[in-house]
Amino acid sequence: MLFVLLFWFLQAEPAPSDLQLAAPVLQMLRDQLGTLGLDAAAQESLNLTLDKAELALQQATLLNSEEPDSFPIEKVEAQRQALQAQVQFTFQAWDEAVSELQQAESQLQTLKRQKERLDSQMRRLSDQINEWVRQKNEQAAGRNPQDSFYLEVNLFQAESQHLLRRIERNQLATRMEAQAQWLSWLKEKAAFMKPRKVFTAAERDQIMTRLNQQIDQAKKHLQEARDSLDRWGVSQLKKPAETRADIETERPLRQTAVNQAAAEVQRLNDRMQIWQNRYVLAQEGPSPETIRNWAIGEKQDELTREAQALRDRIHTLRQQLADRRSQNLDGSQPDSLLTLLERNIGLLEDELSQIDRHQFLAAQWADEAQEQLAHMPFRDQFQRVKDALTNIWHFEIATVEDKTITIKTLVLGLVILILGIWSSKRLSQLLGKYLLKRFALNQSATAAIQTIAFYIMVLTFTLLALQLVNIPLTIFTVLGGAIAIGVGFGSQNIMNNFISGLILLAERPIRIGDLIQIGDLFGHVMAIGARSTRIRSSNGIDIIVPNSTFLEQNVVNWTLSDNRYRAKISVGVAYGSDTKKLASLLRQAADEHPKIQKEPAPIVLFTDFGDNALVFDLHCWIIMQRMMDRWTAESDLRFRIDELCRENDIVIAFPQRDVHLDTLKPLEIKLVNEQLKD
Repeated sequence: MLFVLLFWFLQAEPAPSDLQLAAPVLQMLRDQLGTLGLDAAAQESLNLTLDKAELALQQATLLNSEEPDSFPIEKVEAQRQALQAQVQFTFQAWDEAVSELQQAESQLQTLKRQKERLDSQMRRLSDQINEWVRQKNEQAAGRNPQDSFYLEVNLFQAESQHLLRRIERNQLATRMEAQAQWLSWLKEKAAFMKPRKVFTAAERDQIMTRLNQQIDQAKKHLQEARDSLDRWGVSQLKKPAETRADIETERPLRQTAVNQAAAEVQRLNDRMQIWQNRYVLAQEGPSPETIRNWAIGEKQDELTREAQALRDRIHTLRQQLADRRSQNLDGSQPDSLLTLLERNIGLLEDELSQIDRHQFLAAQWADEAQEQLAHMPFRDQFQRVKDALTNIWHFEIATVEDKTITIKTLVLGLVILILGIWSSKRLSQLLGKYLLKRFALNQSATAAIQTIAFYIMVLTFTLLALQLVNIPLTIFTVLGGAIAIGVGFGSQNIMNNFISGLILLAERPIRIGDLIQIGDLFGHVMAIGARSTRIRSSNGIDIIVPNSTFLEQNVVNWTLSDNRYRAKISVGVAYGSDTKKLASLLRQAADEHPKIQKEPAPIVLFTDFGDNALVFDLHCWIIMQRMMDRWTAESDLRFRIDELCRENDIVIAFPQRDVHLDTLKPLEIKLVNEQLKD
């Protein structure tokens, strides 16, 4: 009987009325399968066959299901005719139309997301089908029939699931098309109703009456919740201590009902105020100042925060509920806390739905207020923009020691600081030029005074800006430690060079225009800055040297006290030369040169009996502004000394070497006639 029923289901095409009987038949077959006493292989084969039958049942059920309704064009046409017959609409009808439009948009987005998920599932199933087909094609002949059966079942399952998803996708596409048409109609309906909505006094009175009734009912619920909480507290106190429930655990949960009722009363009052304001917007056309005083945006933000807090609270309670249920799986013991958690979740979900409706009403109010502001006269719009900019201008950024820092004070402080730095630079330059002309100071002293004056003025303007921004100087005592650490680790090189620059300007070991030498570097000081000094070498190359280098290394300042330099020219002449005459010639060469100072007079010293020459040194003073002046003067002296020595038959010695040969017998020397050799 089992195989007959199974063969009938797989081969026949059951009618839709037979599909309702198919599911219990399959379940009966599964129940009887364990009683047949089959071996493991046969039982597994029949189980796979039943799985195949269940997939076929799902496919047949889906194919025979009713198609979703298409776009109800007749219904829409009837609504359009009824809508166009009306001259005006109440605000409540307008709110219902907007709410219906928003719900339709949300449903369409949900359908789009479902379609995307189905498309993803279909792509995965297509990959599975391709894989099973590939394995089927690669299957060798004579393979185990059971493996072939498994492969056929897997391929059938994948193809069936893909077919089911495709049917669902087609139905979903039909629903999306109908929903899009319905949404288009709702937009048309809203566009038709918007300019014709009228808020009458009768409608306002009707709304106020209904809200007052709801407020009275909410107050009644609030009092009942408070009484229930009090009765519970008294009942807990009457119980013995060992059987008393955990009051601290249950009280916050029982307090939820009171809080929810109180929030409902407040929310209904707020809703009444919103309707009053909407009536004022529709009738009187309030001033921009009145609309701003309503603080609509702040109220919407507050509702958003309340809704998020409720969602978080519901999530927490659901976790507590799951933990509590896991502790009482059998349900043998009554659990009042479990019931209380379930009730609180329901209360909070109701409150969340109330907040959603309240947010919708507030959004309508905000749109109407924004529309009212958009149609104001130009003067009112200008005043609105002006007031908005004024609020931004006076926006409070922070408070330091009871002193507020606003955008106004911050911008003014930055402007004063920027103008102060610019003015400090200009004023220090003017001061330097005045001192240079009035007191005839040298350029180096003027630059030092100019730099120090610049820093003093920048510090003054900075303190003035801080005072304007209301930042007390005492705050730097708190930040002193952090600043010291930052300077010590992150800015030590910068601060080292900065302080070195101040020392250079104060002590003036080098000045602008001085000729200095650092190691192998020769050059003139062109500028002394806050961090570095610019030096121009004799090759015309500008070199930037950190200020700390001048304090950490040996620096030769050739022109610190004066620009005189004592040159030394060494001359070696052959032994036997007239030394007195040579000394006279050296002094003559020095006296003839225009850059050699007459006072102190040049000095000629007989310094050494050298290995190859008699050594004389000419010492003379040279006026040197550049290194090239020194090198040129020394070169001219050497040219003149060589010329005088040649004129007076004095030989300038050259290096000589004596070679001694140690041999056992005398060297043989032969003179060969070149002609004989040829």
